[in-house]
Amino acid sequence: MVVLNFWATWCAPCKRELPLLDAYYKLQRSSGLRVLAVTTENSLPLSKLQPLAAVLTIPMVRHLRGPYGTLGAVPTNFVIDRAGVLRYAKAAAFSVDDMNSILVPLLSEPAPASATTTASSN
Repeated sequence: MVVLNFWATWCAPCKRELPLLDAYYKLQRSSGLRVLAVTTENSLPLSKLQPLAAVLTIPMVRHLRGPYGTLGAVPTNFVIDRAGVLRYAKAAAFSVDDMNSILVPLLSEPAPASATTTASSN
């Protein structure tokens, strides 16, 4: 399961959310949680982001391709389940309660059978 967190350096809610996401990731990564912190184009240059990236466990991404459209606000979070299905998309910062109510049930879902497992069982 993947959380794509779009954030900006100038965004106060983002600055509060990013360390929270990082701590939550440390607690849940063994359950299969992955988090990518995607900086917006209006953020600081990469060289100025390196000190922050050095203290975070979650990887920071500068550019990401996908059908995410234009962001209406930051932070914006997308949650993609183990099967690759978008299960949550909202322009708002996560709280711990949000993460527990949204992410924990998805982390409890079993991983889908892989194509090779399905093919070999036929």
